[in-house]
Amino acid sequence: MIDEFRKVIVKTWMNRAKENYSGLVDGLNPGLFYADGLIYTWIAFEAYCCSEFPLWKVEDRNNTFSSKFQSFFENMEMPERLNEALSKLYKNPIKDMRPNSRKPPIQISDKSNLKQIIDIIYRIRCNLFHGGKEMNNQRDIELVKYSFYLLYGILDRILKQEGIL
Repeated sequence: MIDEFRKVIVKTWMNRAKENYSGLVDGLNPGLFYADGLIYTWIAFEAYCCSEFPLWKVEDRNNTFSSKFQSFFENMEMPERLNEALSKLYKNPIKDMRPNSRKPPIQISDKSNLKQIIDIIYRIRCNLFHGGKEMNNQRDIELVKYSFYLLYGILDRILKQEGIL
């Protein structure tokens, strides 16, 4: 990484996310538990992308990340948890729930396309932050859960390969 400050951020937030990824679900509100995991992982993802691809719009950073790691992703070993998460998000249209948005729903049509996967996770993250995702709605909880698992699993492997973790 070119930015040592962001490297510390990546490590810190990935360590927090790892606690959630370990599967110890808070019985009182699993929706908030998975939302926290996705938030922690997204902060680490953004810190990494901002260090590696500075000054670009978020969509540009996401696209560059996807392009850079597409072949790595295609050759990555997918444990059961990641396969399940990808299968749950596959062909599941995700609306843009931000107020007054006119963007059409998006979905993963190719499980090997990292850009589509990052786009879906980003849409779910935006819906969680800015839209109408509710962490007491079972569908929303599952979308956030599987987005968290998938982003964490992919980013963890990439950061290890890059020598950051």
